[in-house]
Amino acid sequence: MLLAIDIGNTNVKLGVFVGAELKASWRIATDRARLADEYAVTVTDLLRLDGLEPSGIAAVVIASVVPVLTPVFEELCRRRLKVTPLRVGAGVKTGLAGEFGRNRRLTRTVEDQADVLSVYLLYNAGYDPGRASAFWQR
Repeated sequence: MLLAIDIGNTNVKLGVFVGAELKASWRIATDRARLADEYAVTVTDLLRLDGLEPSGIAAVVIASVVPVLTPVFEELCRRRLKVTPLRVGAGVKTGLAGEFGRNRRLTRTVEDQADVLSVYLLYNAGYDPGRASAFWQR
């Protein structure tokens, strides 16, 4: 399973994918004062509430516009999920052509880059864009 984490100023959005299928997603409040262990309890509890075992997470990708929380979530992934996360943002070599990786830190373009990367990954995983409207209605 792939855990995607989008750390925003107001919310942290999390989603678990098996291939191109979104199995579960959650939104929690962004709290710059929370520690990795506190977020770990929340994340593992959310996974288990939806019948997913934390030990089943094989990969993690993180996009963040909150610099103080990036290492917090990286620690959560390494210590609690036993996975080294891929951090997506300015300067990350994604293999995608164009302006990616050339934008400035902590801008809307970092989030745009994460969106494009996720579309690229979904496409390569066999996701059918013709079913997009049904996907987003869930």
